[in-house]
Amino acid sequence: MMKTCFHKFFVTAIMLGMVLTGTSQAMPILDELTNGTFDSDLTSWTYSIGVGWYSGHAVLVEHDNGETSLLSQDFFLPEGAQELSFEINFTVEGEGFPDTDVFTASLLPGYSDFYYWDSDVGDLYDTADVMVADIGDGWQRVTLLDVSSLAGTNVTLAFSLLSDTTDNLITSVDLDNVKISTTVVPAPGAIVLGFIGTGLVGVFSRRKKVR
Repeated sequence: MMKTCFHKFFVTAIMLGMVLTGTSQAMPILDELTNGTFDSDLTSWTYSIGVGWYSGHAVLVEHDNGETSLLSQDFFLPEGAQELSFEINFTVEGEGFPDTDVFTASLLPGYSDFYYWDSDVGDLYDTADVMVADIGDGWQRVTLLDVSSLAGTNVTLAFSLLSDTTDNLITSVDLDNVKISTTVVPAPGAIVLGFIGTGLVGVFSRRKKVR
């Protein structure tokens, strides 16, 4: 009960804080995904009213007026990029009829709404592209399994929460540990040296056999 009351108080405080601070300025395209752990604030992210920061993670809270709470970042996806992952925790509180709030994650261009959560039915995603794992305390890790087709291009990562205005419930989404996993791509020079080295090993091996 104490945890529920605290969370309600926190959500109210965050909403009031966001009304006072307004939205962020649009950010330039970054060289890489930045501040995915939200250690101290929402630096490097573009966010709307309805998005705040609390205790080391971003929080998206539903609007009473039906607008979308949006958190996004434009960045360069490096060569060798393989997976995108993030951690989420959903909370729905209050009394009344169930609402239909919708949370989505997109990596654009190419992966629009690759992860979709509906407060009525839960999460929806293509298991061929996305893996979801429970990691404890209500948190889940969502992984987009292959982003290599977008490697070497500028992308937009966007998280959104669209709320129903006909209920008395409050939906909030905690978000943390957004990251890109990469595989090492050797430089062209290293590849050439590798071929040369392999060739020399072959030559010396043949000479030894001849002797």
